[in-house]
Amino acid sequence: MDLDNFDLPLIYAGTICSDETSRIKRIARLDCLKLPRFMDDIEGYRYQLQWLGYVNGILPKPAPRRIKSKQK
Repeated sequence: MDLDNFDLPLIYAGTICSDETSRIKRIARLDCLKLPRFMDDIEGYRYQLQWLGYVNGILPKPAPRRIKSKQK
């Protein structure tokens, strides 16, 4: 699975197969979905998934994550 190109919020549209994502994108009503709080930082969640894949031996070690500083 290529986590960099996978549309993570789309998985909350229901039970879908990865090869059906292009069709589901056209018909899913993503505007009314309530996503969990950990999905507020999609890139952070994607990095955690990559790290879990590395720990389990199924993905290469991810590059270090650069944290964006929040400017006030």
